[in-house]
Amino acid sequence: MQRMASQPAARAAVWGRLIVFQPTPTLIRGILYPSQKAAAAALGVHYTTIAKAVEAGTQDRVGVSPRGRRIAVPVEIDGVRYRSMSEASRALGVSSRRIAKMIMKAE
Repeated sequence: MQRMASQPAARAAVWGRLIVFQPTPTLIRGILYPSQKAAAAALGVHYTTIAKAVEAGTQDRVGVSPRGRRIAVPVEIDGVRYRSMSEASRALGVSSRRIAKMIMKAE
């Protein structure tokens, strides 16, 4: 797999039989981090997540939304605006599935 021009290949120093990898500067959303571990700490993800994203060329999407969570989409039902379908379902006392069906019918 090819690396992007902004992502230098990992550097290694050989001392005897020991290979020591040097930190790889990593560019994510216009911010240059001194290493993948530093980027991971700043973005609140594990450093292997950064390494895999760099390899796949998707590092600009790392840390945007928490894994397994969806970003809330505002909805409007009967003229009332809710921050999300979950909030609407709690306020109206119906299931989230029912809210989704109501929105689908309205469209």
